[in-house]
Amino acid sequence: MSNSSVNLKIDVPTERRKEMELELYNYMDDSLKVQTKYIIGVKKQVSAPVFDSANIQRSKVFMKNYLNSLGYYRANFDTVKIKFDSTSKEGHVKTEVVFNITAGKQLKFDSIWYDLKVPELEKIALETKNKTLMRKGEGYSKAVVGQELDRLVSLYRNAGYFKIARNNLVAEFDSTDQALVTLDVDPFALIEQARRRRLNPTVDFRIFQRDTADAASYLKYKIGRMTVYPESSLDADLNAVLADKSFIVDTGKRSAVTVKYKKGTFTPRTVRRMNTILPGNYYSEEEYYKTVNAYSQVGSWQQVDVRANTYVDSTDTIPKVDISLFLTPAKRYSSKIDFEASQNIGKSATDVLTGSFVGFSLVGSLLDRNFVHNAIQWNSNVRGGVEINTGSTTGNAGGIFQNILLSGGTTFSIPRLWPPFRQLIKRPTNSRTFLSINGSYNDRKDFYQLRNANISLGFEWKKYNTIWTVKIPNVEFVGLDRSAYLDDLIKNNPSIAYAFNKGLVLSTIVGVQKNISYRNKPNQNSYAKVTGEVATSFAKIDGELRHNIIYSKSKWAFRVIGGIGAAYKKGDRLPFYRQFIAGGPNSMRAWRLRQLGLGNSLMQDTAQFTDRLGDIYFEANAEYRFHMFKLLDFPMEGAFFTDWGNIWSRKSTTAVQGDGVFTFQHFIRDLGVAAGYGIRWDFSYLRVRVDIAYKVKDPVRGGQGWLKEFEYKTPNRLGNLENKNYAIQFGIDYPF
Repeated sequence: MSNSSVNLKIDVPTERRKEMELELYNYMDDSLKVQTKYIIGVKKQVSAPVFDSANIQRSKVFMKNYLNSLGYYRANFDTVKIKFDSTSKEGHVKTEVVFNITAGKQLKFDSIWYDLKVPELEKIALETKNKTLMRKGEGYSKAVVGQELDRLVSLYRNAGYFKIARNNLVAEFDSTDQALVTLDVDPFALIEQARRRRLNPTVDFRIFQRDTADAASYLKYKIGRMTVYPESSLDADLNAVLADKSFIVDTGKRSAVTVKYKKGTFTPRTVRRMNTILPGNYYSEEEYYKTVNAYSQVGSWQQVDVRANTYVDSTDTIPKVDISLFLTPAKRYSSKIDFEASQNIGKSATDVLTGSFVGFSLVGSLLDRNFVHNAIQWNSNVRGGVEINTGSTTGNAGGIFQNILLSGGTTFSIPRLWPPFRQLIKRPTNSRTFLSINGSYNDRKDFYQLRNANISLGFEWKKYNTIWTVKIPNVEFVGLDRSAYLDDLIKNNPSIAYAFNKGLVLSTIVGVQKNISYRNKPNQNSYAKVTGEVATSFAKIDGELRHNIIYSKSKWAFRVIGGIGAAYKKGDRLPFYRQFIAGGPNSMRAWRLRQLGLGNSLMQDTAQFTDRLGDIYFEANAEYRFHMFKLLDFPMEGAFFTDWGNIWSRKSTTAVQGDGVFTFQHFIRDLGVAAGYGIRWDFSYLRVRVDIAYKVKDPVRGGQGWLKEFEYKTPNRLGNLENKNYAIQFGIDYPF
């Protein structure tokens, strides 16, 4: 065998067709496939299997079963071409097999009904029928039917049916049109109806209970006894633990949940708070997973084991289930020292004037996973680092070392909400309260010495797949000692004087983020995030929306991001540590960091101070990512991308009225547009990225800014400065 391939004729998008062709190839008999591997990025054939025509029929059976599972029951193998080549240098006859397949029409769901003998099961199914994936007119597949059975089982287990499982339900389909077997119908009408059904085949579904199932599968169970062992171990004999009578037993004052312990590593009240499985309530799988995840994710325990025992209580004849949780504590203390390398790729100007740099830092951290025996995570860290200049910067003498940074902080993460949010938020999951105290000292060569202290009280919880974060209060003090050189810059650029002042910020920050999946489009997902801050002197809001379309060997990735901020005092702008920037490896990639904007203003093109800081920010990005090959056994990916965006001021910062100010009238004119190609090398734990971007549209050019012909440099619209039209960006991980 030298090669095998599949050509599928089907009415679906190209990417979906390619995915199905790949799946069909995978279903091909192994003896028809040529095994390959990548050696230093080059695809090499490992072995050439011996061709056997009997395996063609086997492959056709496998492929047909795959197509049937997707609803293509009338797939046809048009041709199976076998090509022989006896001219090979090795003296072997090379064989190539090509499968040409027409998928035909996909079955569509028509009517779906439930035929369940237990009235409550039938009622639950009918009440939630609008949430089924088996919708009339949608394409049939076995996977969708399986998802519907899983959906029903989940609903039933949340309603107390502890023992019900997927194999207790049967999905039966019928593709026969009953009108076609009725004798008293006009035969010509039957012929026409049969023709229409052949062109648009449909299938009816009935879901019913399996008669041979254990009767206990259809019983509702209440929670009997709920017991938690917070000091278990990985090698514990759970049967011996259950029989041990030497535990200290704490039943609490208000809860019927029992906590059994010996050492007192955790306070019983803390253990009990994370549990939502309450005796006397009907069993709910949702509450079960909520409780298990709460213990697993807090960080104080490394493993959760579960034992369940069902019985019928002789006093009330109600089926019950006793649940015991065995929690294995994680190592309480851990410390580490890390050496970090990073690149200035932020979206805000908190690190303004740091130039284009690579930073190196040494970080020491200490974590206590059970502070004061209440499962509180206490994390403290100190950091010392330097930033090394790697390109042109804003400054005078320049030099290699351009920034020294010292910082430290501590955070207490409490696994519950404090008042008033504990009373306001009903039934949250993964809730926590955190207190953060941080401080830093930043010595920016030739410009300033910056001191920052921050303390905030935060609340975070998850509800309906949405994560909310509130910081109230957030207190931040900024102390600044300006250099003589910076004072000279301010004299020449009075508009930036507002930025470099010490100040005290009192604010409230609210953030919300959500991961979005689509029932009818399992290969697509989205992520949305919005953050707002209201301070004593300004207000700011920014948001981000991402959307991914995923195929077997490629992916479309989209992002829209933007924000706006305003100072309350007339004529003022946002403080520099809250302003927006554009450019760099994660933003507008054809521009260096902080070198795009404001709008189409030319002010910074010729000024000593070239950094651009804005009150308004908008950016849209699109990437087509695809697998190329493996290099040293690690995947190499390619990506075509485009970036659209800019930053603006709300108020004019120059003597020219309206210069750099956002207006809807000039929004399109002010947008920068980049296009380029990137390579990503995925080491699993680290993804290295190189992007080459080109300025297709630069707001400082003449006219609308579009490039009319390929050039490495183009003058601005006044002709007094030439700007590079390209940039090479190095980054870590994907840009979004």
